Amino acid sequence: TSAARINTSSGPVDIILYPLATPGTVTNFLSYLNKGRYNNGFFHRSVASASGSLYIVQGGGYQFTPATGFTRVVKDAAIVNEPGISNREGTVAMAKVGGNPNSATSEFFVNLSDLNASNLDAQNEGFTVFGRVTDSGLAVMKIINALEKKNYAMQIGATSATQQLEDVPITLDSPAVTIDYERLAKMTTVTIPPLLQYEVVSLDPAIATAAVVGTNVTITGVAAGSTTFTVKATDLDGQSVTTSPVTVTVP
Repeated sequence: TSAARINTSSGPVDIILYPLATPGTVTNFLSYLNKGRYNNGFFHRSVASASGSLYIVQGGGYQFTPATGFTRVVKDAAIVNEPGISNREGTVAMAKVGGNPNSATSEFFVNLSDLNASNLDAQNEGFTVFGRVTDSGLAVMKIINALEKKNYAMQIGATSATQQLEDVPITLDSPAVTIDYERLAKMTTVTIPPLLQYEVVSLDPAIATAAVVGTNVTITGVAAGSTTFTVKATDLDGQSVTTSPVTVTVP
């Protein structure tokens, strides 16, 4: 019933949200999305465990524009923790301050290994999983996690304030000495995608063609005769269902 799409420099990442299980967290995430606070952002942390297995990729904390430079995402009030769903591969959870379970604001992370569950499900009263990425989105996040990483001292806006970032994923093999937005794993826009994509197919387009327009199927006669149409709906996971054929006669 609810989803979000992160358009990254490595490809789109769709998140299936869990508004029934974690209503407060999903409302908070969509609020940041609708205010545009994730746009022009980047993934500022990418961690792999000591054993080399995939761990997490984190974003939602910083933005960049040529006019303002690097800035922190404007944060709303912290939200109440809603743990309960296990932090397994492909899940999306809120980041928070250590020792404070009710401290999540804008930052979130994608979990890239089942090995994290035993730790993240219990640490700091558990991390709130509020969604999951699709299989194609998980593949994109693993590409980002495999990028070279570097630590940076980032200047915040026009002030002299700096922020130390560690394990920043970089899209080039030879990272710049200073942080460069063009070399980061960007989150260009975060939007709400259509939950279903529709396709209508004519068995004989020489008789009639069809197209989905809004919530309607528009049929255009080409020549006299009969043909059949089917409509297929495909969700963000790539699963689809097709209607039974409908016969249309062009006089």
